[in-house]
Amino acid sequence: MNSIDEKEGNLVMGTKRFHVPKPVIAAVAAVSAIAATGLAVQQTAMAGTNGQRIRLCTSDTTLGLNKVDIKGNNQDGRYTEQTVDVDLNNLDNFGCVQGGDWWWMGAVNLTWHYSFITTQHPYASYVTTCAVPDYWSASWENYACNDDE
Repeated sequence: MNSIDEKEGNLVMGTKRFHVPKPVIAAVAAVSAIAATGLAVQQTAMAGTNGQRIRLCTSDTTLGLNKVDIKGNNQDGRYTEQTVDVDLNNLDNFGCVQGGDWWWMGAVNLTWHYSFITTQHPYASYVTTCAVPDYWSASWENYACNDDE
């Protein structure tokens, strides 16, 4: 096994010892720390590979959508629940809002809660299922889940 003896300034490779100046040891240690940090960061989800961020899109902004409960598997395959409060003033041009802090994958159940009851939505809340792909080629955009699915 290879190791660096910082106190003595030696690089040990198997049974052989090599003298290495301390500035070189410090540089190697710094690069190793940066590389280890980079590897830890790589384990987070990346759009298009192991789950997606989602957008919650309502088909009718006059219904008073006020929150959405999200239940499903996150990017690690762990069951997760999150509630997203919806401010209708913050919907984008497509009637969508960011779907929480998690990356989701697979069948995600969405419970839509409305302030008003209409013929289109005869109940104050109802459940839809959004099939969020594990892999999605449009990695620059969040996957849209609609209330009329």
